[in-house]
Amino acid sequence: MPILASMGIKYRVNSDFFKDWSSTMAYVLGFVYADGSVYRSSRGNYLNITSTDRPIIENIKRWMESEHIISEIQPPYPNRKTRFALHIGDKKLYQRLLRLGVHPSKSLTVRMPDVPRRFLSDFVRGYFDG
Repeated sequence: MPILASMGIKYRVNSDFFKDWSSTMAYVLGFVYADGSVYRSSRGNYLNITSTDRPIIENIKRWMESEHIISEIQPPYPNRKTRFALHIGDKKLYQRLLRLGVHPSKSLTVRMPDVPRRFLSDFVRGYFDG
């Protein structure tokens, strides 16, 4: 159930999701490196994850204990696939992702994060799924 916030509706999410390494966290981080973005606006700090594979977005939403809505983005051109997006506004998640190397305009600055060896295969699988 959403919590009303002063500027709109605040949905719950596990703000500590990226705090401790796990197979699931490494997978989602890899996916974010491939098909995610973070950005700041006048309304807050955001994580956006997109994919043409809705079940992957649904799994990420569940793993992150998110109540955010998955939006459907219709392609502007024929023969393109519908995309699904999970848009999460959470300052703590945003700051943790910055520390893990995910930055706005990351395609210009991305570097391999320091992933613990035991979670490297999960990170790579998430990256390739993205």
